[in-house]
Amino acid sequence: MLWSRPGRGRPSLLQVSFVFVLAFGLTVLALVWFGAEPNSVVDAQDAVLAGPHELYLPVTFRQPTPTPTSTPTPEPLPPTGWTYESIAVAPYLAPDRIDYLHADWNLELRGWAPTSAYLGLVHYSGDTDANAPLLKALFSPQRQPVITAVYQVYNWNWGVSPDPGTRGSLITAWPVTLMQLQASYGELVYLPYRAPDIYQNRLQAQVLYATDDQIAFTYTRDGTVANGYTVHITNIYVDPNLVSLYQQNNAAGRHYLPALANGQAIGRAKAGGILVAIRDRGSFMDPRSNKDWWRY
Repeated sequence: MLWSRPGRGRPSLLQVSFVFVLAFGLTVLALVWFGAEPNSVVDAQDAVLAGPHELYLPVTFRQPTPTPTSTPTPEPLPPTGWTYESIAVAPYLAPDRIDYLHADWNLELRGWAPTSAYLGLVHYSGDTDANAPLLKALFSPQRQPVITAVYQVYNWNWGVSPDPGTRGSLITAWPVTLMQLQASYGELVYLPYRAPDIYQNRLQAQVLYATDDQIAFTYTRDGTVANGYTVHITNIYVDPNLVSLYQQNNAAGRHYLPALANGQAIGRAKAGGILVAIRDRGSFMDPRSNKDWWRY
């Protein structure tokens, strides 16, 4: 036997060494098996040397694998509750490009760049069209805008149809051609008011382009930006019923397109507020102009 019988005194050096080696080996094996750090082996050795009769073996625990948590997705915004109708494009001109590759309709295709101009309404001199769209009617009740960011939209180098063309330089005719307006998340966004109608004394604008997050409409019914006012809005949850109707009309050749009335909601603001651009006969204007679009 390795240990002395009772009454024979302390164990021999050989016996102590054997127990030390055995305990140390088992400890190292346990640490490796349970994935301990190398420093734990040194600690175990110190524990074995604590005394000639007692062995202090460390206990190691493998950390449980954390359960991944998913980021909650916001609930989709509800539709506006409005219904929409289509009217004929007149005069009809067959489109020469796919709608999302048309830089006069798809503002995101053109793109824009931030600028450091004044974040507020500006006052220009010159004539004013009393029938220009009123951007203050984007929200109800109407209010002065809180402009949180301003941008310059890019020019467009048109290709030979059906080639969409390429992005050009920034438009610098005005210091700002796109602005971001503060809006509450989910707040209703309405058609900017304009008195003249385009159909049966009750409809004022016609949609040129609509997706889940942007819309372009013109205050004419000829399917182009060339002959009247056009408004682009992005970072907006466009009413899905309006988007669906536009998609049906677009797939059928764009002979008909959705029409909108004053006071009619077109969608809801997304987080961060909506981005708005306005054009006059194709030219991007400064949407901050008080005398033209706000009249405060």
